[in-house]
Order: sequence, then C-alpha cells, then structure tokens
Amino acid sequence: MSTRQPPKKQRLAPGRSGVLEAALALFARDGIDGVSLQQIADSLSVTKAAVYHHFQAKSDIVLEALKPGLEVLGDAVRQAETLPAGPRQAQTVIAGLADCIAKNARSYQIIMADSAAARILETDPQLVRMFICIRAMLAGEHPDAQMRLAVSCFLGACLGPSLDPEFDAFTAQQLHDTVISAGELIVLSRLT
Repeated sequence: MSTRQPPKKQRLAPGRSGVLEAALALFARDGIDGVSLQQIADSLSVTKAAVYHHFQAKSDIVLEALKPGLEVLGDAVRQAETLPAGPRQAQTVIAGLADCIAKNARSYQIIMADSAAARILETDPQLVRMFICIRAMLAGEHPDAQMRLAVSCFLGACLGPSLDPEFDAFTAQQLHDTVISAGELIVLSRLT
C-alpha cells in the first residue's frame, strides 16, 4: 500500500496584469496611500517578491495603470505640436484628453480621484513637461489671467467625473462628448 501524498496544487504567478488589477481594486477601496505592496501580494496570495518581480514601487503600478491613457494624450500633444498655436492646437489637445478619459475610464476614475496620484505624476519629469505643454496649448499665445483661469477650470472639470459617486453609470461616449463640450465652452470659445 502506497503512502504517497497527492501533489500540492501549485499557484500560478498573477502576472503583471494580475498585479495591476489587484492593485486597482485595492486602490478603489482604500486609496493609493492606504495600500501597500504587501497588501497587494496578500490579495493575490503570493509573496511580496512576486509583486516586486513586476513592480518595484507602488508609484510604478499607478503609472502603469495610467500608461494607456497617457500614451493617447502624449500622441495628441505630439500632433498638436505640429499645429500653430490657437484653436486647432487646443482642439487637438481637448480631443486627446477626451480620448484619454473615455478609453481608460476605470483606471482614470480610480487613480485620478485620489490626491496621491498628483504626487506620483509629478515625480516623472517627462509627464510634468507634457502637462506644461498641455496648459500652454490650451491657453494659446500670450494668455491673460482670465484665459489661464479658464484652462485651469477646464482641466478641473476633466477631473470632475472621477469624483462622481455614480461614475460607473457614465458611458465612454458620454465621457468623451462631455469633455469635448466642456473644452468648447470653457477654452475654445475664448480662443476664437
């Protein structure tokens, strides 16, 4: 008679996308600052080393979650840089913001509703430069204080949906169209 034990079930590593999904779920529940890499590992029933294999820091997870949207936005900024300052350039940036928000609604809502995200984004000099370019392109040449304030209001309005408790009820198309409308009303109307 054999006393052989059945083989132990081996857990599969969660992979980069699994770690990202687990982190987003925890960020949504506890906020970015309220979540540690150990908690992410625990939620996946893996070691912290397994999480470190994919991400060296929590900020890397935040940036990875926003990466698809930031790439869309970066493409729009590069396209806008080929245009003369003014309404067409601002319109291109507004469309890029609308696409960024609409195509990445879940990660956008979780990350951008959290004040810790701004601190993390500010650590990347390339992103800081991109956001400076966005403000400049939206404001046009030689903006006065009123125009700079309008740009700030528009960018704040872009963050607004992420704070809405019923954010999940918005469709991607609604988000996109509303960002475009807000850009037209708040920014473009002042540039023409």
